[in-house]
Amino acid sequence: MWTCPHHARYDLAYTKESSTEPYPSLIWGDIIPPNRNRHDGRNEPMLIILADDHTLIRETLSIYLDRLATEVTVFQASTFDEAFRRIVDGERLPDLVILDLMMPGMRDYEGLIRLRETYPEVPVVILSAIVEVHQARRSLELGARGYIPKTIRGPELIDALQSVLKGGTFIPDDLLIDSEQHPEVAALTQREREVLVLLTQGHANRDIAEKLGIKEITVKVHLKSVFRKFKVSNRTQAVRKAIDLGIASPT
Repeated sequence: MWTCPHHARYDLAYTKESSTEPYPSLIWGDIIPPNRNRHDGRNEPMLIILADDHTLIRETLSIYLDRLATEVTVFQASTFDEAFRRIVDGERLPDLVILDLMMPGMRDYEGLIRLRETYPEVPVVILSAIVEVHQARRSLELGARGYIPKTIRGPELIDALQSVLKGGTFIPDDLLIDSEQHPEVAALTQREREVLVLLTQGHANRDIAEKLGIKEITVKVHLKSVFRKFKVSNRTQAVRKAIDLGIASPT
């Protein structure tokens, strides 16, 4: 089931609701998750792990997460490893994990894959500045219960997370565009999309390389390919084209 509200900028208005459901368990490799109960809706606060390498994003989202239930505990992490360690060391499993797609430890979805294979009973939502259908569908294919753009409005964020907690799946309907309608989008490789989105956020080549774990010269090669496919000649034109095509949101 896909819940598909449109997304826009954050809005502090929202409706307070709550719901949780249990999920099946599994074992990954040699790691056997401890037998720990999750939030039962009665005796313990809802436990949410929020991992994003931007402090402002974490603090803003925590305001909304705090209102998903009567009592909510939000553990913030700036890397995937920090979030994963919190799950391993915690007294009980979290009710929800929210992972930034581009933070340390999430290269090529490795953090999402590891978390889903180790603790498949824990619902995971991907949080991303990337507004792109391929990323969303790939995240869901790998077991994420939702894909939420960082530009989503407050009320829609609450609705999306409530849907996930009830066992549903969330992806914004404006990500479900048919890429064949935009051949320039379909022509981009996965890495070119990632480079392009970071470019629209104002990152320099060196910053992009560091975030993606690649060399700066490789970033330049990807951008040259993007310019060619978009039929543009500079970074500004590429950013404008990306926004027009819905690959990224204006900052």
